[in-house]
Amino acid sequence: MKWSLSGFDSYIASLAESCRSPALTDLMFWITYLGKWQSLTIFFIAAIALFLRHKERFEALFLSFSFIGSLLFVYILKTLFKRQRPDMAVYIESGYSFPSAHAVVAITLYALLFYLLARRIEGPFLKGAVFTAGAVLALFIGISRIYLGVHYASDVLAGFALGLGWVLVVKHILKRFCRSVPLFEGRGFRFDPFDALTLLLALTTFFLYWSIKGA
Repeated sequence: MKWSLSGFDSYIASLAESCRSPALTDLMFWITYLGKWQSLTIFFIAAIALFLRHKERFEALFLSFSFIGSLLFVYILKTLFKRQRPDMAVYIESGYSFPSAHAVVAITLYALLFYLLARRIEGPFLKGAVFTAGAVLALFIGISRIYLGVHYASDVLAGFALGLGWVLVVKHILKRFCRSVPLFEGRGFRFDPFDALTLLLALTTFFLYWSIKGA
C-alpha cells in the first residue's frame, strides 16, 4: 500500500535521526515509558482513586471510558491497517504501527487527566499552567515515538486525532445519558496530603519499576 504521506514521514524521520544524542535518547526513553501498559495501569488507578475519593463520579467515568475505549479502537485500527513499523528504530517494538497507541493514550489519559484537574483549580494562572502541562506532556509522548524511530509521524498525528475525537464523543455520550451524574462546573479542587501521597506513590512506583527493568 502506497502512503501519500510517505515523503512527510521520511523527512520527519530523517530530522529526528539527525537530532539523536545519548542524553536526549535517555530522556526520550523515560518519556515513552509513560505510554507502556505498566505505567498506564499505575497512573490510571491513581487518577481514578483520586476522583472517587472526592466523589467526582463524572470525571471517573469520563476518564475510564475515554482511556479504555480508545485502547479498543487502537487495536481495531492496527489490525485493519497492518502498517509495518519503520526499519531504522532505536529499539525493537512489536505490533503494528498505525495509529500510535502512545499518542492516543497521551490524549485519552494524560492530557484528559490534566484537563479535568485544571477545571477544578481556582485561579486562571494555575489553571492555565496545569492545562498547558498536560498538552506539553501529551505532545512529547508522541514526539518520543518519532524520535526513537518506532513510529512514523503520520502514526502519531493520527493517534492524536483519534484520541481527541474519542474524548469528545465520550463527553457527549456521558452528558446525554448520565444526567444523574453531576457534571464538572469548575469547582475548586482541594489537593490535600492524601492526594499528594497518592501521586507520590504513583510516581515512585513508575520510576522504581523502569529503573529496575532498565538496569
